[in-house]
Amino acid sequence: MIEFRRIMIPLDGSSLAEKAIPVATAIAKKFEGQIVLLRVLDIPTPTILKLHPEVIPGWVSEACEYARREAESYLKTLQDALRRQGFEVQTMVTENSPAEDILDAAASEAVDLIVMSSHGQSGMGRWAFGSVAYKVVQESSCPVLLVRQKPETTEQM
Repeated sequence: MIEFRRIMIPLDGSSLAEKAIPVATAIAKKFEGQIVLLRVLDIPTPTILKLHPEVIPGWVSEACEYARREAESYLKTLQDALRRQGFEVQTMVTENSPAEDILDAAASEAVDLIVMSSHGQSGMGRWAFGSVAYKVVQESSCPVLLVRQKPETTEQM
């Protein structure tokens, strides 16, 4: 039987992404597994800054630091709540490409299962904008469980 001892939950800070938490914790409870909460910072540089390159270093650095502090605080809140429920929880914050960082973190942390929310993109939306979940499913070396949202739920978000 497969045992899921290390379960990763990639989160983007949205309540939609958090829908994966109860599913992951149910699996972690069954296998006495550990949980890895991952938040990938995806901070685009505004194109207007190309006109004023002198403001880029300070602004980007400040924006990245603020985003990192916010992400760490967000994950710490979730970590504390899950620890009170008896789970062993690790947190990670990365700053590159969401899909690539999820895959890299899963490999480096020897994750047995990735549980993530599908954001409901399909058809042309997925092809036009790309899909983090689709790429993770296609390229992951470990199983991926997608928590799919009902269409009416994704439209409300």
